[in-house]
Amino acid sequence: MKPYQYLYGFIGGFLIGTAGGSIFSGLANRCVIFFALFALSASLLILIKKYSLLVFAVGFLIGSFYYFYQDQNLTLNIFKIGDSFERRAVVGKTDIYETYKKLIVTDVDSNKVVQLKSPLYPEYLPGDILDISGKFSDSLEKYPEYYLKDNIVGVINYPKIELIGMSDWAIRRALYQIKSSFLETYQKFLSS
Repeated sequence: MKPYQYLYGFIGGFLIGTAGGSIFSGLANRCVIFFALFALSASLLILIKKYSLLVFAVGFLIGSFYYFYQDQNLTLNIFKIGDSFERRAVVGKTDIYETYKKLIVTDVDSNKVVQLKSPLYPEYLPGDILDISGKFSDSLEKYPEYYLKDNIVGVINYPKIELIGMSDWAIRRALYQIKSSFLETYQKFLSS
């Protein structure tokens, strides 16, 4: 067997392992499922002594373990409803809606990502450093998969926000301003 075929077998096993992990992640007892997957891979190795299957099984195990570890790690870092949040954060992304905007911010100390729902004005740009104080809402508890796909571990509706300063994100800020002006022009074009 050629070396690239081993690589393809490992990558295939890893992808199938992560897919299996995502299918079984909603079940309550993840450890039992992981060990069942491990036992399945081990029994396949014992029954068929081929190196290609060994590479596939190792990729499968690493993929499933990776998914379970990442999923477990994210769910352990979720803030609880009513927890207070009084920290500094850097704005990463801004989504503007008709009556409010969503800010995706990263906590300066812990690097945890939090979503803020705030009024349209004042305007905050990517790289702005904010002093934020508020309480977490129940949105994350209602729709955890929606938020966890973007690594958001908490949602705060209308917190007290104070602009402290700007970080060194000059390129990101310029790209955001280009995007905003393009969207503004596009919306004017659509409305006429």
